[in-house]
Amino acid sequence: MTIMWQGHKFHEHIGSVGSQDAAQWLGEQMKALLPDDVDRCRVGIYVATTDAAVDVSVSFWKAAINEGVDFVNPRDFPWTLASAIAAHAARKVGIRGPCITLVGGSEVAIAVLSHGIHDLQAGIIDLALVAGVDPSSADLEPRECPAAVIALALDRKPCIASVESCTETIEMDYSPHAAETLLRACQAVESCKDIVIGTPYEGKYLVCSKC
Repeated sequence: MTIMWQGHKFHEHIGSVGSQDAAQWLGEQMKALLPDDVDRCRVGIYVATTDAAVDVSVSFWKAAINEGVDFVNPRDFPWTLASAIAAHAARKVGIRGPCITLVGGSEVAIAVLSHGIHDLQAGIIDLALVAGVDPSSADLEPRECPAAVIALALDRKPCIASVESCTETIEMDYSPHAAETLLRACQAVESCKDIVIGTPYEGKYLVCSKC
């Protein structure tokens, strides 16, 4: 079954930002992609990330160890969870459907794409917002934060690309960062090119531009 690519937002680097700023960016982009007439109870958010919440977790627990648990800011604790970015975006946009976060490298980008497509085909949702975001952390490798979000549906038109599973043999382009695979797909559609993305474990998808 072909999935319709409704639109996307992406940035090769939104800056050397932490989880809270990355969540803010993601919520704003999802809001821009959300059609006015969609039932927000039937929209799902599927986020792939590599280092989400690491920046807050490390500083939070350092403070707890060095200063004592009574002196850490309790408002920071929710941001120590990897799912905080997706949860913030869901609240910002008012989405009440599935909200899933997977942590890993390039393979989790394909996994969240698969989850979104499955829920569309199962009739659980009418729109899937599939995203990848890799916030930076001063305690790990400092880098710019890549981010991408794609809106997918079954039969909502017009669309700018289509997505379908494929068995084509390709040379896998592994990345340690979750956002890179979705970012490359967005760049291909933006350039009116077709692309195959996937891993041996999570399957492969052909993204066909409608340009």
